[in-house]
Amino acid sequence: MDCVVGIDVRRRFLNKATATTLSAFDAFSSLSHQERSSIADLMILKDFRSGQSLTSVMEDNTDVFFIISGRACAHNLSPSGKQVQYFEYTAGMMCGHLTAIDGKPRQTETIARTPVVAATVTAEVFLQILARYPSVAAVVMRHLTERLRVHMQRIYEFSTETVGARVRLELLRMARDASTNDFANTVRFDRVPTHADIASRISTHREAVTRELKNLERKEVITWRPGNYIVHDVAMLESLTSAAVEYKQAG
Repeated sequence: MDCVVGIDVRRRFLNKATATTLSAFDAFSSLSHQERSSIADLMILKDFRSGQSLTSVMEDNTDVFFIISGRACAHNLSPSGKQVQYFEYTAGMMCGHLTAIDGKPRQTETIARTPVVAATVTAEVFLQILARYPSVAAVVMRHLTERLRVHMQRIYEFSTETVGARVRLELLRMARDASTNDFANTVRFDRVPTHADIASRISTHREAVTRELKNLERKEVITWRPGNYIVHDVAMLESLTSAAVEYKQAG
C-alpha cells in the first residue's frame, strides 16, 4: 500500500497526526517541527475502507483530507452511469480543499481505491493555516495551478486529438509523473491505472485504450503486461503524438 513514512503508532491510536507525518507533505515540509506539531494537533486521523467515500457530491462536509496512506480517486458519474475520472490521490497529497477555499458544494465524489488513512482538518482551520503560514498557501496555490494546467490540456486534447493520440499523451503524463530523471528515455511503472481508468481520464472507452496500447507494444515503444509496465522510448512516444509540442508547453 502506498504510504507516507513516519506514522507514530501511539498517536495513531489516539486518532492524532504527528509533526513527522506532516513532514512528508509538500505543503508542510518547509515548516519547523514545532509548527508542524501545532498543525498536527488540529487534525484527526480517519480510516476509510476500499470503496468508501471520502467526499460526496453536494455534501455539507467541508473538511480537507491529507492522504497518509492508500489511494483515492475523484470522479463523477454521467446520467448514463459512465464514470468520468478527474484525479487520483496518493500518499502525500491533499483533497477536498476546493470546497474549503470557495465554500461551494463539492462537485465530485472521492472514493478510496485501497484502504486509506487520512489526516482531516475543518475548512475553517485549513483557511487559518493558510493565513498564518504563507509558505503553505504558496504550495497550495502551486498545486491548484498545476491541476488547472493539466485539465486545460485535456480539454484541448478532447477537442483536437484522435483517441490514439490522447492515449499516448496520457502515457506521456504518466511517464513524467513516474520519472525521477528529467532526461530518462525509459520509464518503468510500479503501478498503472486500468485500461478503464485511462479511458475515463481521456473520454473514450476501454476497448480503444486496449487497441492503442497493443499498437504501441507492436512498435516496441512500450511493454504493457501485468507486473511489467515500461515505456521503452519516451522520445518515440512523443514523436508519435501530434500534440507533443503543446503537451510540453502546458507542462
